[in-house]
Amino acid sequence: MSDLLCVKEAYEKIHSFKKRNFVESVDLAIKYKAEESVKLFLDCPHSFNKPEEILAFPDKNSFQKIKDLGVVLGDEELCHRIKDGKFNLKKIKFCVAHKDSMIYLQKIARNLSVKKLMPNAANGTLSVDVMASVSDFLNGKIMCKSSKGKTINLKLGNINFSLDELSNNVAYMLNYLLKSNIKVFKSIKSVALNTTMGPSMFLDWKSIVEKS
Repeated sequence: MSDLLCVKEAYEKIHSFKKRNFVESVDLAIKYKAEESVKLFLDCPHSFNKPEEILAFPDKNSFQKIKDLGVVLGDEELCHRIKDGKFNLKKIKFCVAHKDSMIYLQKIARNLSVKKLMPNAANGTLSVDVMASVSDFLNGKIMCKSSKGKTINLKLGNINFSLDELSNNVAYMLNYLLKSNIKVFKSIKSVALNTTMGPSMFLDWKSIVEKS
């Protein structure tokens, strides 16, 4: 593929586009050849997760500390609101819960599962230390998941990120994935950056990895 860009060139193009009246996200799209699907959590060097995107069901001991972080607090009453359709989960990207919360979370398991938000121990979202889980997401933990068409789309920052912040997130992500033992990342076809409203800009990803 010709006209491959480095992150700096893509960054400059992004900032040459028409300015929007909201903060656009900057996303990475990885296309691959393998038939497998992928779902894993990674830690970005520079976080962009917002407290209001995290729904937490803490235990009594950590309730106030987690409340002070500004996340959406869950309890049995909120579960009833979710079940009755009186609370919109649209803005929630992550849901973490103390294991004791499963007693009433089971009542909204279907609601959470549809949004792929149901906490589970395997990825650390169901834990006895909800404070640590919330802190992980606030510090840059993100989910990397494949979609139909053998593509992984994941947010890596916002348009107001500095060049260094965006470059570090892109380089870290590619290095982590390529050095993993997941077969998908041995068959990458292309890597592209795009903003919420902007076109795809294909990256010279092999060069990015080599320089990191």
